[in-house]
This record gives sequence, structure tokens and C-alpha cells, in this order.
Amino acid sequence: MSAQWKSAGDIKMKTARKTYKFLVATTVAALASIQAEAKQGSTVDTAIVLAVDNSIAVTAEEQVAQINAHVAALRSSAFVNRALSNDRCLGLHYLEWSGTGHAKTILPWTVICSAKQAADAAASIEAAAGSGQTASGKAAASPIDALEFAHEAMRTMPFAAKHKIINLSTVYPKEKTQWPSETHDAYVREGYTINAVAFVPDKAGMTRAATTYLKQHVIAGKGAFAVTSPNLDLYPKLLLQSMLMATGERTDRRVPFRSKDLGGL
Repeated sequence: MSAQWKSAGDIKMKTARKTYKFLVATTVAALASIQAEAKQGSTVDTAIVLAVDNSIAVTAEEQVAQINAHVAALRSSAFVNRALSNDRCLGLHYLEWSGTGHAKTILPWTVICSAKQAADAAASIEAAAGSGQTASGKAAASPIDALEFAHEAMRTMPFAAKHKIINLSTVYPKEKTQWPSETHDAYVREGYTINAVAFVPDKAGMTRAATTYLKQHVIAGKGAFAVTSPNLDLYPKLLLQSMLMATGERTDRRVPFRSKDLGGL
């Protein structure tokens, strides 16, 4: 009799232990899910606005090159590994700008915490970017216009971000256009880092002049950098490098770009 009761007791104890383990596992899973949702909805490590030139100065070939470069960067394992390392999430907003008062949101604020989400964002950009705007509908623009649009996008960000980055892509930046020093200083005080990637043909010193202009009058903040591509073949590699630098470790100095850094990308 006692053996039978012992056996029954053992069965009850084992059942209780299994139930306890199940409840613990379920609770842990639920907490992880809640934490993931909170993480995606409240705070990201880096919020980045990709502001892409679609002004009247941009040819169809240059427009396609910019779109394809951004899409390829988001799909690359190098970018995913850098931006999402250590369980980090990225906030992403993609817009096209073409002049004062002319901008179009291609991808509204999206939280990216996985390679699949990065690929989904790339697909959305690929499907919508550059569409529905003829040359006659474009306007003359400068990087200063783009920064105003990007700043407005940052103001509508639906989550908090530890780091706020504006990555500007432009073609033939107007070197005579400068933004008011008080606006520049305000962006820095608000914690923005403004980077620039430009395509400027290497003719009559245009590439060097454009790089100097971007460094002196456009980029700002901790770790800011300017990169200028003399041809469309190099542009995708420079764009990827800029994305890797933008989502990497923060520094208090401007980061020099070196062509040897492109090895292996």
C-alpha cells in the first residue's frame, strides 16, 4: 500500500515540477516578447534619416544608382552585422528631396531589429523610390534644403534614440549655398550627426571642391564625415562605407575616409 502511495506521490510531484517548468518557460517567453515589443516601440540605438537627392540636377542614371546603392547596403550582411550587433535596433526613415518645400517620404519611420526587417525595408524603398516624379516636376535644390526635411523627419520620430544620424546623399552640391550658423549650432546642440555622400565627376577639381564644401558647410556633430565619389561605379561602395560608419561606434571626432577601407566590402 505504501509503495502505491509513494508511486502516486512521485507522479504528482513530477507533474507539479513539469507544470512549474512550463509556467516558468511561458513567463520567460512572455517577458521576452514584451521586452522586444517595448524595445521596438520605445527606444532604438540609432535613428537614421536617409535623405536622397532627387532634384533637377540628378539624371535618371544617377537616381537609379542612389536607390540601388541604398537598397544594396540595407541588404548587405556587413551593414546588418554592424547596425544590429549586440541586440541593437535601428530606426530608419528614407526620403527624397528636390528643392525648397519639395520632399517625398519613401519609407516612414521603421524599426529594424533583424536581417529580415532590413531586407523588407530595402524592398519597400526599391518599390517606391524614384517613382511618380518627372523631370519637369523636380526643382533646384541644395543640401541645406535636404537637412531641413531630415530635421523635420527627426522631429516626428515615434520613439527615442540614443544616436540621431542624418545621412545625406547628393549630386553636384551647390557650393555657394550655406546654412545659417545658428541653425548649424542648433542641430549640434540637439545631438545630431550629419554626414554626406556626394557624386561629383572628377573634372577641373570639382570632386575636391565639393568635398571641402561639404566638410565646411554641411556635416556636423560627433564623428561626422563627408565622402565624395568621382564616378558612379565607386558610389555604391562609398555609400555602404558611410552606412557602416554611421551605425558603428560613436566618436568625438570627424572620421577621415580612406580608400583602403573599401577592401573586402
